[in-house]
Amino acid sequence: MMVAIAVVPLVLSIGGGVDLANVWRSKAEAQAAADSAVIVAAKYVGTDTGERERLADMYMQANIGDDIDADLTGTNLTKANGRYTYALEFAVETPFLSLMRVTSLDVAVTAVSARANIPLDIVLVLDSSGSMQNDSRMSELKSAVKLFLDQFAGTEAGDAKVQAALIPFDTQVRLDSATMGTYAGNAANPYATTNCATISDATDRAACTAAQAVQDPVVDCTALNWNASSFDRSKCGPLTDGFKLGTARAWDDCGRWSCSTYYYTAYKSGSTYLIDRYYTYSSCEWVWVSSRWGGSWDLVCRDVPYGSATRIYSATITTPATTPLTTKNNDTETANNDLILTQSETWSGCVIDRTQPYDVQNDAPLSAIAATLYPKANCGVGTLLAVQPLTTDLATLKTKVDSMQPSGNTNITIGVQWGMEAFTPTYPLAGANTDARTQKVMIVLTDGNNTQNRWTGGNQAALIDARTTLACGNAKLMNVELYTIRLINGNEALLQGCATDANHYFSVTSASQLTETFREIAERVLRIRIVS
Repeated sequence: MMVAIAVVPLVLSIGGGVDLANVWRSKAEAQAAADSAVIVAAKYVGTDTGERERLADMYMQANIGDDIDADLTGTNLTKANGRYTYALEFAVETPFLSLMRVTSLDVAVTAVSARANIPLDIVLVLDSSGSMQNDSRMSELKSAVKLFLDQFAGTEAGDAKVQAALIPFDTQVRLDSATMGTYAGNAANPYATTNCATISDATDRAACTAAQAVQDPVVDCTALNWNASSFDRSKCGPLTDGFKLGTARAWDDCGRWSCSTYYYTAYKSGSTYLIDRYYTYSSCEWVWVSSRWGGSWDLVCRDVPYGSATRIYSATITTPATTPLTTKNNDTETANNDLILTQSETWSGCVIDRTQPYDVQNDAPLSAIAATLYPKANCGVGTLLAVQPLTTDLATLKTKVDSMQPSGNTNITIGVQWGMEAFTPTYPLAGANTDARTQKVMIVLTDGNNTQNRWTGGNQAALIDARTTLACGNAKLMNVELYTIRLINGNEALLQGCATDANHYFSVTSASQLTETFREIAERVLRIRIVS
């Protein structure tokens, strides 16, 4: 009997240890699950609080074993002071301790997530060119950016200041002319200037000189169409009427009894040099004509009217522009200096690249240094949205994003340069955080290659790419964390090199992937972590 009594404390001691070990194991398992749940809640990119809690509960349930009887029907997720807290209480059965009438032990776990509480300046440099209308690119971009901004909204007392700016670009950017006009200058349009020596920008000055030296194109007689005859080729000459642009001429080719006439006209249709040939002939023969006195032989001739034209020459005219332009569609890839505003025109807020090297630098525009001012220009397209400076009003910025409309071509350089402008404390985009701890983030998204800038157009993307590379390098010298997103198309090597490093470059093959891409960037910027 004494032995049996002595065994009871031993059983309670050993069994109680087993029960306590089970309690600690269950608590550790639940704590890990709560940590996962609160991180998921903090990373959720939507605004639906019910969905946020549902996801947290789902991750909690998925990461605890069947032996933990946790009640997830209540409100386990709360938010206060910018932190999400996931709390859970449950009981663990204690079969050995039940001998002492302790049938279970209560367990409580709490997980708290927080983001890095540092000031943020975020600049969104977004391609607004015409190709963004394809494959739902613009609509998907708008949705992704608005959800991205939601992750930084709802700051509370004590939170560091979070600001964002919006830089839509095509080959230009547009300013709010009412408030930013003093930072734009009146450059000379090279195609509206009679004295090229007065133009300060060297490349514009060269364009002016070339435009004034432009002559009419001449025919390349070795490139006549396949249906040109030997007679056509024998008459062709760069200064010959009928082959010289804007002239016409006819030639006769006669034999003893017939004549052929070839009529040539050389003209321009749009940007194409055309030469058409028309053909007619006349023939004669002796015909016996009877009469009451016997008859005689008469020479009878007949003329055949001109037939339809035969196109014997067609060539694209590649002479440079010679007149200023007021608009420019997606098919016109000439250098943008033909859009520079002339004195008689009204400015609508668009600007083009500054004079080099300021086109790739963040130097403030100064009225005393004309090259630092942004050249006023006609808007190539009228739908480009104005840039929006850094602001804490993220709700208003979301409405601006919704107003973006795709049109125009692409100049990534001007987007990056204006992104740098947004980070400066000086106008035109004053408003940068003055806190020395501020983290500067730039996100550059494009769906295509560079096509034109102030000085270059057409198939010379490499020249524009070189300017983009310089702009990206200067942005990184400002300690900007630079993310780049290639949406379906674009120069992969250029965008990889533009990013801070390989981990800051995203290649997106479908517009539907943009929300996930911006979510991942938001997570990195927020630096969500478990704090307790």
